[in-house]
Amino acid sequence: MITLAKNPAPAAEYRTLLGHTLACAACRAKAPCFTRARLTRAWRAARVPWKASR
Repeated sequence: MITLAKNPAPAAEYRTLLGHTLACAACRAKAPCFTRARLTRAWRAARVPWKASR
């Protein structure tokens, strides 16, 4: 299990993604949002670093 003390990057990326989705009208309307897609990819890469190198 990943803890915040050992790997704070996923938590920071998630907060960024969450902040965007709460403020973005397209995200709230469940419309396509390129920024949400980019932030989601960054969050996933931070959660599982070995997948980002593929």
